[in-house]
Amino acid sequence: MSTNNGVVWKYPINAGTTDVFSIDMPAGASILHFGNHDGAMAIWAIVSPERLQEARHFRICGTGHRIEYPKPGWEGYGAVYVGTVFDGPFVWHLFEILQQEKVNE
Repeated sequence: MSTNNGVVWKYPINAGTTDVFSIDMPAGASILHFGNHDGAMAIWAIVSPERLQEARHFRICGTGHRIEYPKPGWEGYGAVYVGTVFDGPFVWHLFEILQQEKVNE
């Protein structure tokens, strides 16, 4: 996505409820940053608001936590690192879950 025709939107994260979550964003949104703002974690992305919404899937985990498939049936998915947030004594790492192309089909 070109930065000259988008806007930056903030997507708050409520990591206290689950470590795997989805956020609806306009198709083609480009994630800029994962950070802490006013004591709450959020994702900032460049979006084209007129585009249709699509679900983006994420996993958040703390330092020292195992990174496993989020649930049965997700074995064909991979994850891309988005960023790290320091939250008092905790350090959180965010990954976007992406479906991988099946190589041997």
